[in-house]
Amino acid sequence: MRDNNHSDKKYMAVRDGNEVLHYMPLTSSKQNKDLLEGAIVDVYTGAYKGGADYNISKIALANDGVYMREVHHASIENSKKEIDDIVAYLDAHETRLKTLAGAGIVEERGDGSFVVPEDVIDRGEVLNKEIGADSKNRAFAKVNVISAMPIESQIDVHARTFLDLEIYRHQKGYKLSYETADRVTLDGIHKRQDWLVENDYAYHKDDTGEFVMKGDALGKLYDVEIDRAGKNLGNAFGRKFSSFDFEEEQIIRYLGFANIQAGRHMVIGRSNELSLIKMPKNLSDLRVNEPLSIVSNEQGLKVEKTRRNISKEEAILLGVEKSQLEYKDLVLGEPVIVSFIGAVNLEDGMYAAVKHENKMSYVKVDAYPVYSDFIELSAGDNGFTNIKEVDNQRELDIEHSKAEIEKDDDDWWD
Repeated sequence: MRDNNHSDKKYMAVRDGNEVLHYMPLTSSKQNKDLLEGAIVDVYTGAYKGGADYNISKIALANDGVYMREVHHASIENSKKEIDDIVAYLDAHETRLKTLAGAGIVEERGDGSFVVPEDVIDRGEVLNKEIGADSKNRAFAKVNVISAMPIESQIDVHARTFLDLEIYRHQKGYKLSYETADRVTLDGIHKRQDWLVENDYAYHKDDTGEFVMKGDALGKLYDVEIDRAGKNLGNAFGRKFSSFDFEEEQIIRYLGFANIQAGRHMVIGRSNELSLIKMPKNLSDLRVNEPLSIVSNEQGLKVEKTRRNISKEEAILLGVEKSQLEYKDLVLGEPVIVSFIGAVNLEDGMYAAVKHENKMSYVKVDAYPVYSDFIELSAGDNGFTNIKEVDNQRELDIEHSKAEIEKDDDDWWD
């Protein structure tokens, strides 16, 4: 991929099934940033409707002239607007905002929000003409990821791969995901078939020599990979890997995600255990350690955020009532030791409720706070506060942290 430094575009090179190379513009500089070289994608052309500036203006006008990603996200969810990838959609608006900020049209603030003028739409159109990006004529490539993992990684691995699914679809006479497969993919399928036979997931018929994948092969391959990935993650987190039962609703913490051959999976945890479940398509902007509501239903698993749809000011009133402490904003200069009271999980962000000099304060954090007692606070980047445990100064980090002592699942004032 390649960035264009003069506009909010990024370009991607792809090779089609006929071995022809194409150079295509994407919708934003963040789109598909995690794609690996060799991934298989479905690319089609879309028309740019120039609506980003309108959306930015609409959100800002309803929010005292300030655009905030969290407010835009909440607006989308409340409107029930159907968007395939909300994160990519919001990323495109953020990229546009940075282009506008670079031109001096909007002002980016330290907390990641933007001050937006009332005439942003008109000024944005002028900017488009200056950089040769007429909104009426711009086109871009929409990208649907078919296989995030490179073909070479799928040939000799004990996991349910994209190649296995294509082999299964062909065997059943179903439509293939990649009908105009290139030579590399076709070669990979043949090698994968040989590996499946050698490892007893498939066989050749005695009379015709026809390749047949066994009926339980896909399930076994999936289970093997989940077990291996889960145990590796368990070792990293210092937790036991388990399969959780969700017949009844449970409140489980989101620890992060893992990209495996079977697709993106959520890493979730409770107490000293963790598990893996398929990442739902309708969830976006999840926060490390935040509680999720999970329950089984007829469609599989229903996963929902447990955030409060109230303002910070309303949350402060609830916190004051619960703690019986006077509220005071905490201005951080030098690091300060405070007592951790609990976590506040709102639509517009996460806050740690702390006690300092017999007063309660909320400080904004970028990961759901889970601590047991005293913590050290210091000023961080983009309006966030850094937190360290006093006992060993160990930062809460998804890749290195051990299981924390859990206080309440959410909203400590309940």
